Amino acid sequence: ANTPPQVSGKLLNSFKYMAALPVSIELEEDAFEPMMKIMNDAYVIAFARGIGVDLAIGNGTTAPQGVLTGAGASIYTTAAQNVLSLTDFESVYFGINRIHRNATKCAWLMNDAAYQMARKAVDAGGHPLLKMGKDKEEIMGKPVLVSPSLPAYNPSLGTQAAGTFCVFGDLSHMYVRVSKMLLHRSWQASGYVERGKALYSGYMRADAKVFDPTNGGVP
Repeated sequence: ANTPPQVSGKLLNSFKYMAALPVSIELEEDAFEPMMKIMNDAYVIAFARGIGVDLAIGNGTTAPQGVLTGAGASIYTTAAQNVLSLTDFESVYFGINRIHRNATKCAWLMNDAAYQMARKAVDAGGHPLLKMGKDKEEIMGKPVLVSPSLPAYNPSLGTQAAGTFCVFGDLSHMYVRVSKMLLHRSWQASGYVERGKALYSGYMRADAKVFDPTNGGVP
Protein backbone atom coordinates (compact mmCIF):
# COMPACT_ATOMS: atom_id res chain seq x y z
CA ALA A 1 0.00 0.00 0.00
CA ASN A 2 2.97 2.33 0.49
CA THR A 3 4.30 1.79 -3.03
CA PRO A 4 3.15 4.57 -5.37
CA PRO A 5 1.85 3.36 -8.75
CA GLN A 6 4.29 3.68 -11.61
CA VAL A 7 3.27 6.18 -14.26
CA SER A 8 3.89 5.28 -17.89
CA GLY A 9 2.21 5.89 -21.19
CA LYS A 10 2.49 7.22 -24.70
CA LEU A 11 3.63 10.72 -25.56
CA LEU A 12 1.76 12.66 -28.21
CA ASN A 13 4.02 14.89 -30.25
CA SER A 14 3.16 16.56 -33.55
CA PHE A 15 3.60 16.06 -37.27
CA LYS A 16 3.06 19.00 -39.57
CA TYR A 17 0.62 18.94 -42.48
CA MET A 18 0.28 21.63 -45.11
CA ALA A 19 -2.17 22.26 -47.93
CA ALA A 20 -1.60 25.11 -50.39
CA LEU A 21 -4.46 26.42 -52.51
CA PRO A 22 -3.95 29.11 -55.17
CA VAL A 23 -6.98 31.36 -55.62
CA SER A 24 -7.54 33.92 -58.34
CA ILE A 25 -8.03 37.48 -57.14
CA GLU A 26 -11.11 37.55 -59.38
CA LEU A 27 -12.65 34.71 -57.37
CA GLU A 28 -11.88 36.52 -54.12
CA GLU A 29 -13.77 39.56 -55.38
CA ASP A 30 -16.67 37.87 -57.16
CA ALA A 31 -17.26 34.61 -55.26
CA PHE A 32 -20.94 33.62 -55.20
CA GLU A 33 -20.64 32.62 -51.53
CA PRO A 34 -18.30 33.70 -48.69
CA MET A 35 -14.70 33.04 -49.68
CA MET A 36 -13.82 31.36 -46.37
CA LYS A 37 -16.75 28.97 -46.77
CA ILE A 38 -15.30 27.80 -50.09
CA MET A 39 -11.81 27.55 -48.60
CA ASN A 40 -13.09 25.69 -45.56
CA ASP A 41 -14.68 22.98 -47.73
CA ALA A 42 -11.45 22.61 -49.71
CA TYR A 43 -9.26 22.38 -46.62
CA VAL A 44 -11.54 19.82 -44.96
CA ILE A 45 -11.00 17.51 -47.93
CA ALA A 46 -7.27 18.27 -48.22
CA PHE A 47 -6.40 17.61 -44.58
CA ALA A 48 -8.70 14.59 -44.34
CA ARG A 49 -6.74 12.99 -47.20
CA GLY A 50 -3.50 13.53 -45.28
CA ILE A 51 -4.27 13.30 -41.57
CA GLY A 52 -7.16 10.88 -42.06
CA VAL A 53 -5.03 8.33 -43.91
CA ASP A 54 -2.31 8.46 -41.24
CA LEU A 55 -4.85 7.98 -38.45
CA ALA A 56 -5.73 4.69 -40.15
CA ILE A 57 -2.33 3.33 -41.25
CA GLY A 58 0.39 5.78 -40.09
CA ASN A 59 3.64 4.11 -39.00
CA GLY A 60 4.05 6.04 -35.73
CA THR A 61 7.60 7.11 -36.64
CA THR A 62 7.37 9.53 -39.53
CA ALA A 63 3.62 10.01 -39.10
CA PRO A 64 0.99 9.54 -36.38
CA GLN A 65 0.46 5.93 -35.31
CA GLY A 66 -2.56 4.63 -37.17
CA VAL A 67 -5.16 2.45 -35.52
CA LEU A 68 -4.11 -0.54 -37.65
CA THR A 69 -0.44 -0.11 -36.72
CA GLY A 70 -1.25 0.28 -33.04
CA ALA A 71 -3.56 -2.72 -33.02
CA GLY A 72 -0.71 -4.96 -34.18
CA ALA A 73 -0.75 -7.82 -36.64
CA SER A 74 -3.40 -10.39 -35.76
CA ILE A 75 -3.57 -12.95 -38.54
CA TYR A 76 -7.00 -14.45 -38.93
CA THR A 77 -8.03 -16.86 -41.68
CA THR A 78 -11.65 -16.63 -42.76
CA ALA A 79 -13.78 -19.78 -42.67
CA ALA A 80 -14.34 -19.68 -46.44
CA GLN A 81 -12.95 -17.84 -49.44
CA ASN A 82 -14.69 -14.86 -51.02
CA VAL A 83 -17.28 -14.58 -48.24
CA LEU A 84 -17.56 -13.38 -44.63
CA SER A 85 -19.69 -15.45 -42.28
CA LEU A 86 -21.07 -15.43 -38.75
CA THR A 87 -18.14 -17.67 -37.77
CA ASP A 88 -15.67 -15.00 -38.87
CA PHE A 89 -17.34 -12.22 -36.89
CA GLU A 90 -17.80 -14.39 -33.80
CA SER A 91 -14.15 -15.44 -33.85
CA VAL A 92 -12.99 -11.82 -33.93
CA TYR A 93 -15.66 -10.65 -31.47
CA PHE A 94 -14.80 -13.21 -28.80
CA GLY A 95 -11.08 -12.74 -29.40
CA ILE A 96 -11.43 -9.43 -27.57
CA ASN A 97 -11.65 -9.31 -23.77
CA ARG A 98 -15.20 -8.75 -22.53
CA ILE A 99 -14.33 -5.48 -20.78
CA HIS A 100 -13.32 -4.00 -24.15
CA ARG A 101 -16.33 -5.47 -25.97
CA ASN A 102 -18.61 -3.71 -23.48
CA ALA A 103 -16.87 -0.35 -23.85
CA THR A 104 -18.91 2.58 -25.16
CA LYS A 105 -16.56 3.16 -28.09
CA CYS A 106 -16.15 -0.47 -29.14
CA ALA A 107 -16.65 -0.70 -32.91
CA TRP A 108 -15.74 -2.43 -36.17
CA LEU A 109 -13.55 -0.66 -38.73
CA MET A 110 -13.64 -1.95 -42.31
CA ASN A 111 -12.68 -0.77 -45.75
CA ASP A 112 -15.21 -0.75 -48.56
CA ALA A 113 -14.38 -4.24 -49.83
CA ALA A 114 -14.88 -5.88 -46.44
CA TYR A 115 -17.95 -3.73 -45.76
CA GLN A 116 -19.54 -4.93 -49.00
CA MET A 117 -19.00 -8.55 -47.97
CA ALA A 118 -20.32 -7.78 -44.47
CA ARG A 119 -23.56 -6.56 -46.03
CA LYS A 120 -23.98 -9.98 -47.64
CA ALA A 121 -23.16 -11.95 -44.47
CA VAL A 122 -26.09 -13.85 -42.92
CA ASP A 123 -26.71 -16.01 -39.86
CA ALA A 124 -27.85 -19.65 -39.81
CA GLY A 125 -31.43 -18.55 -40.43
CA GLY A 126 -30.50 -16.45 -43.46
CA HIS A 127 -30.94 -13.12 -41.67
CA PRO A 128 -28.43 -10.32 -42.42
CA LEU A 129 -25.75 -9.84 -39.76
CA LEU A 130 -25.65 -6.12 -40.50
CA LYS A 131 -28.55 -4.47 -38.73
CA MET A 132 -29.70 -0.94 -38.00
CA GLY A 133 -29.57 0.12 -34.37
CA LYS A 134 -29.39 3.52 -32.67
CA ASP A 135 -29.22 5.14 -36.14
CA LYS A 136 -26.07 3.13 -36.93
CA GLU A 137 -25.26 -0.01 -38.88
CA GLU A 138 -24.24 -2.66 -36.36
CA ILE A 139 -22.89 -6.20 -36.24
CA MET A 140 -23.37 -8.05 -32.94
CA GLY A 141 -24.53 -4.79 -31.41
CA LYS A 142 -21.36 -2.84 -32.29
CA PRO A 143 -21.20 0.02 -34.83
CA VAL A 144 -19.65 -0.63 -38.24
CA LEU A 145 -17.45 2.27 -39.41
CA VAL A 146 -16.02 2.47 -42.93
CA SER A 147 -12.37 3.49 -43.18
CA PRO A 148 -11.39 3.62 -46.88
CA SER A 149 -7.68 3.90 -46.02
CA LEU A 150 -7.41 0.43 -44.49
CA PRO A 151 -5.53 -1.95 -46.81
CA ALA A 152 -7.66 -3.77 -49.37
CA TYR A 153 -8.80 -7.17 -48.17
CA ASN A 154 -8.21 -10.16 -50.44
CA PRO A 155 -10.82 -12.79 -49.53
CA SER A 156 -9.18 -15.44 -51.68
CA LEU A 157 -6.20 -15.40 -49.30
CA GLY A 158 -8.23 -14.74 -46.17
CA THR A 159 -5.52 -13.21 -43.98
CA GLN A 160 -4.65 -9.76 -42.75
CA ALA A 161 -1.28 -10.19 -44.44
CA ALA A 162 -3.17 -9.80 -47.69
CA GLY A 163 -5.12 -6.86 -46.37
CA THR A 164 -7.51 -6.04 -43.58
CA PHE A 165 -10.72 -7.87 -42.80
CA CYS A 166 -11.42 -5.45 -39.95
CA VAL A 167 -10.11 -3.70 -36.87
CA PHE A 168 -12.29 -4.43 -33.86
CA GLY A 169 -11.97 -3.20 -30.31
CA ASP A 170 -12.33 -0.33 -27.88
CA LEU A 171 -11.47 2.77 -29.90
CA SER A 172 -11.18 4.90 -26.76
CA HIS A 173 -7.60 3.54 -26.60
CA MET A 174 -6.87 5.50 -29.78
CA TYR A 175 -5.68 8.93 -28.68
CA VAL A 176 -5.64 11.72 -31.27
CA ARG A 177 -4.44 15.29 -30.98
CA VAL A 178 -5.15 17.71 -33.83
CA SER A 179 -4.39 21.42 -33.74
CA LYS A 180 -6.51 24.20 -35.14
CA MET A 181 -5.62 25.23 -38.67
CA LEU A 182 -3.31 28.18 -39.20
CA LEU A 183 -4.07 29.99 -42.45
CA HIS A 184 -1.61 32.23 -44.26
CA ARG A 185 -2.48 34.30 -47.35
CA SER A 186 0.30 35.51 -49.60
CA TRP A 187 -0.64 37.84 -52.42
CA GLN A 188 2.96 38.35 -53.66
CA ALA A 189 4.11 34.73 -53.88
CA SER A 190 6.45 34.17 -56.82
CA GLY A 191 4.77 32.25 -59.63
CA TYR A 192 1.29 33.24 -58.49
CA VAL A 193 1.15 37.03 -58.34
CA GLU A 194 2.19 37.17 -62.01
CA ARG A 195 -0.96 35.18 -62.83
CA GLY A 196 -3.27 37.23 -60.67
CA LYS A 197 -3.47 34.66 -57.88
CA ALA A 198 -3.12 34.69 -54.12
CA LEU A 199 -1.65 31.63 -52.37
CA TYR A 200 -3.49 30.35 -49.31
CA SER A 201 -1.40 27.99 -47.15
CA GLY A 202 -3.04 26.03 -44.36
CA TYR A 203 -1.03 24.35 -41.61
CA MET A 204 -2.09 21.78 -39.03
CA ARG A 205 -0.29 19.53 -36.55
CA ALA A 206 -1.48 16.09 -35.53
CA ASP A 207 -0.36 12.99 -33.71
CA ALA A 208 -2.00 9.77 -32.55
CA LYS A 209 -1.14 6.71 -30.46
CA VAL A 210 -2.88 3.49 -29.59
CA PHE A 211 -2.33 2.95 -25.86
CA ASP A 212 -2.71 -0.50 -24.33
CA PRO A 213 -1.67 -0.38 -20.65
CA THR A 214 -1.66 -4.20 -20.52
CA ASN A 215 0.81 -4.56 -23.42
CA GLY A 216 -1.41 -7.19 -25.01
CA GLY A 217 -2.21 -8.99 -21.77
CA VAL A 218 -5.91 -8.10 -22.07
CA PRO A 219 -6.44 -7.90 -25.86
